[in-house]
Amino acid sequence: MRAWLNSNEFFGSLPEALRIGIKQVTKLSDNGYYDYHDGDDPELTATEDHIFVLSAEELNLPGRSSYTMEGQGTVYKLFSDNTSRALGTTYWTRSTGGKSSNVNLYLTVLPNGGNIRKGTNDASINVVICFCI
Repeated sequence: MRAWLNSNEFFGSLPEALRIGIKQVTKLSDNGYYDYHDGDDPELTATEDHIFVLSAEELNLPGRSSYTMEGQGTVYKLFSDNTSRALGTTYWTRSTGGKSSNVNLYLTVLPNGGNIRKGTNDASINVVICFCI
């Protein structure tokens, strides 16, 4: 998804007046599925992005350390609690949430601002895109 968001197909299709104001930022993401039980942790990978999906850490999701690696960004003050995260819909984070029955899971934010792990096969979940100006 991040490759498509930063591609000419998506990013390049934004109005030029907006596109030239968007800063490229470095985002850290886990490249695997963290399991705090087995100690076999994936490494964080840095990417340079104009458009990105927030991590569980940037959203300050409670309980995230059981499922995701720390170090995926700092909390955006705009999303510091359940009330500020609540957008009235369920949406993805870029933070993996382990595996369940061989389905890759990601942490998602619930309509009330809480969170749950969901499989990548759930197409009913929304994507909130972000950028810095």
